[in-house]
Amino acid sequence: MMTGTAHLYASKLRHNSAKRLNSIFLTATLTAALTLSQHSLALAGNENGGSIYLHSSARPVLQEGRAAAEERAPPTPAGAASSIYTMVTEAAQRHGVPVGLAHAIIKIESGYNCHARSRYGALGIGQVMPSSARAEGVSGNLYECSTGLEASMRYLKHALALYGDSCAAASAYNTGIFARSQCTGYGRRAMRLAQEIR
Repeated sequence: MMTGTAHLYASKLRHNSAKRLNSIFLTATLTAALTLSQHSLALAGNENGGSIYLHSSARPVLQEGRAAAEERAPPTPAGAASSIYTMVTEAAQRHGVPVGLAHAIIKIESGYNCHARSRYGALGIGQVMPSSARAEGVSGNLYECSTGLEASMRYLKHALALYGDSCAAASAYNTGIFARSQCTGYGRRAMRLAQEIR
């Protein structure tokens, strides 16, 4: 009887050791794969929960003439490719939205990821709900950067028209433009980022 119990205990130890080794091996493999593929994590989301998006951190090599011109341009936030950064700036200017606030909203919502999707169904670079995009007169694929930006800038412009250039407008982008006017943590964070980006 004693020998049978000892044998059972020893086999359980071996089984648990194998599980631990498998877990360590899996962790090491995933870490190596992420490192080798040169991907980085971008955290985005709102105060109700965040999302994690993987995107490539590799940047194209600049030619000498462009490199000098881009040194004079304002710095591109981490995680934003220069072409997407430019698209956000142009969309904000086209709609009369403060550029710093537009970049703050996009950075918080998706980390400049055009293919972002929230667990609540918000899509694209501005994390706009499809019904909100339709209400703003935008149809099409919200995963396309230009369409997603058009929807988000129209929605932000609508929030600014209702609440002015304030924390309440930034909060309304997140909570819904017809929600009660209030300054939330999201709005304070967006306004703080807008000041840093200016």
